[in-house]
Amino acid sequence: QNNNYLATVLFVPSVALFGESVFALRLPVLVASAMLIVFAYLFIAELTKKNKYAFAFALMLCVGGLVTSLGFMGAPYMFVAAALVASGYFMLRFYSRGISSSRLIRGGCNVLFSGLFAAVALAIDFAAILPVAAILVLFAFGMRRQKKRRLAKKKRLPWKGKPKR
Repeated sequence: QNNNYLATVLFVPSVALFGESVFALRLPVLVASAMLIVFAYLFIAELTKKNKYAFAFALMLCVGGLVTSLGFMGAPYMFVAAALVASGYFMLRFYSRGISSSRLIRGGCNVLFSGLFAAVALAIDFAAILPVAAILVLFAFGMRRQKKRRLAKKKRLPWKGKPKR
């Protein structure tokens, strides 16, 4: 009995295109693995601000056990891992860059994409609730940081109007 309907739907286009074969079942997992590696690189680059550390992390991820073991299984676990890392990346971008009034759409898209990837991870496997909760905590800290920036900006604005004597 299959209780994971969304993961089954993610395999349907590949099976329709390549027929019922091992390749058709492993191709979506390969794409999810590539997505995981790319978003892991971007996450570490955003976190450390150094591309060489991000490249080293992505290289270790490529040859490490997660991508190689989960990638060969043909199971939906790689979709969950890729969606969680992508969600974390977009939420980290929101936390570090925030949302300014001049970049409202760009900053809002970070939160939107983070939420969409977290929802996909939860829809595939509800056991991803703990990492999603950590991403929500990062969102709360990002909102707190936004509020502090806004208050600090208001304090720095020059006083408008006529000075009192």
